[in-house]
Amino acid sequence: MIPVVGFGLGMLWFPQVGILSANEYMVRVALPVQGPNIEIVGSQFSVWDEETQEPLLDELKGKLTVAIQGRVLAIQGIEPKPPRVRIRGDGPLRIGHHTLVGEIEIRVGASRRLQAINHLPLERYLVGLLAEEMGVDWPQEALKAQAVASRTFSVHRCLKRQREAYDLSTDTLDQVYRGILNEAEQTESAVKATHGEVLTYGSIPVEALFHACCGGQTRSAKEVFGTAVDYLVQIRDPYCSGCPSENWTVEISIADMENLLNHSRELNWFGTIASMQQVVEEGQPVQNEFSSNHGQKLSFSNQKLRELLGVERVWSSLFSWRPNSTELLFQGHGRGHGVGLCQWGARGMAKRGKGYQEILQFYYPRTELRKMY
Repeated sequence: MIPVVGFGLGMLWFPQVGILSANEYMVRVALPVQGPNIEIVGSQFSVWDEETQEPLLDELKGKLTVAIQGRVLAIQGIEPKPPRVRIRGDGPLRIGHHTLVGEIEIRVGASRRLQAINHLPLERYLVGLLAEEMGVDWPQEALKAQAVASRTFSVHRCLKRQREAYDLSTDTLDQVYRGILNEAEQTESAVKATHGEVLTYGSIPVEALFHACCGGQTRSAKEVFGTAVDYLVQIRDPYCSGCPSENWTVEISIADMENLLNHSRELNWFGTIASMQQVVEEGQPVQNEFSSNHGQKLSFSNQKLRELLGVERVWSSLFSWRPNSTELLFQGHGRGHGVGLCQWGARGMAKRGKGYQEILQFYYPRTELRKMY
């Protein structure tokens, strides 16, 4: 967990920018775990009791298996069985497809499931992250803008999740992270050039959301998530032109739509679709309405409908649709939720000679770029 020095806001504590030390600024990244055990591979590492901070196994090489046994962890050579351990390596450690630096905490989590959490410095995390979120061949100013956005996003998540077991996941729910294998000179340079810089609003690190491609227009937080945020507003964006997902279409059968409605735990729906329409105001879709043959009525925002249908199938929340006899034909623009920084647009701005500060101000108006450490 990161150390926090600052002032209170509700139940959270936000840092006063400029106080924290870079050497102490750590993030906790939850790794995907499948099944009842975890295999850790390393050239030399040790196992420590997370609660007592006492060494349990030392000078290990090769592979170590950690299994779950009720409320404790089963590791060969360790008795009594601890509920939490910390793996410390002299070099990189590998879990599944992730090659990692820092330390790995393994614990029995909720519902007696294994959790693996990578503890590492925020700046090192960003070097590997940029390669996944943008790519090492993108313009340096775009990479710098992404470095600041990702650093700010990470700090905001850390502060929001202080009482939880981890700060960030490794997928698109937070930020895509695969470890250190794709680190490159270009991503390291972008992180170093923006060292410790974050975006703030009222001296507080902002929720610096970003997405792949806006399709020509970013969305406001109000449109997508239902809550207005002063710095996450709708912006006409001419810079993301040429994005591979600028325009897209997808067909979804009415039978598939009915199946999703009937099997959703959150919806009180059963039967078939009797009527459906997309409500448009001033040329913009505002609601998607469905009625069943039993009289139920549902209304979704574009984002909620996208989440129901699957974000990998419906690429963005900027879409319109029309039904025919058996299918719904979706026509959309961009990829991702569309709020905040458009990565493809940042690439376009950088190619036109814009600096990372100008890119950030374009996508996050009313924010201030400041040094946190």
